[in-house]
Amino acid sequence: MARLKITLYVNTVSPFAYKAYYILRTNRSDKMFKSVDVTYMPVFLSGLMKKVSPLIPNIARIELTMYIVPLCLQMPPNFPPLTLYIIRTLCALKHSDPRFSTLKQEKLVRALNHLFTRY
Repeated sequence: MARLKITLYVNTVSPFAYKAYYILRTNRSDKMFKSVDVTYMPVFLSGLMKKVSPLIPNIARIELTMYIVPLCLQMPPNFPPLTLYIIRTLCALKHSDPRFSTLKQEKLVRALNHLFTRY
């Protein structure tokens, strides 16, 4: 049977992206994830938000509170931070190495680990 694949479109501003990244990284030895190839793709969330309208995340946030997911209805002050340069750097890392894509992914994962622990 072919290996399963997950592509995580990750950014450094969304708590949901961080949670998904954390779950995928810390559960690599779990039998559910052992046969899964994970590809991380940096994405600039603000660019996507402009395309889909800010109403969609707001509606999702309201719906999640109905399922007792602990979220604030209001955005925290100074949120979202400007992450354009971070995402550009992650994209450059992803495309910098002409060798095998696994090496690119390793560089990207190391950078994300560092950013998430510092950010």
